[in-house]
Amino acid sequence: MPTLLILGAASDIATATARVYAQHGWNVQLALRNPQRLATLQSDLGIRHHVSVSLHEWDAVACTTHQAFYNNLSPKPDAVLCVAGLLGDQTQAQSDWAAAEAILMTNYVGCVSQLNVVAQDFAARGAGCVMGVSSVAGDRGRQSNYIYGSAKAGF
Repeated sequence: MPTLLILGAASDIATATARVYAQHGWNVQLALRNPQRLATLQSDLGIRHHVSVSLHEWDAVACTTHQAFYNNLSPKPDAVLCVAGLLGDQTQAQSDWAAAEAILMTNYVGCVSQLNVVAQDFAARGAGCVMGVSSVAGDRGRQSNYIYGSAKAGF
């Protein structure tokens, strides 16, 4: 059976995608900061669709861990979906670099870091599919959340 890795697996779009792929016979690897959050989903998908569903601790902003995270996955995924995101607080981010950096790291830098590791493996194998979901905020910039929008536009 093929395997899908979902990065940032706690979002609604991530869980809906996991359900669809599991329904079509894919094993699913759910990666997020707090994996126990999805224990119920893991159990439900496994029982309902007779597929393997595993939980993995993953943090978009911990770029130095991305290679080891991927190296430790077994099996290696056939496809990867990155839906990691952090809206953050624009007002706070305008005056607090740490808040701005968290938005930029989560929505752009961390995703690119992890997907670069994945792409190297897929290129070496000669197979694989990388999917990344950004945001309409990256297409239609808004003054009210321009830091988030710029990060999503970059992604």
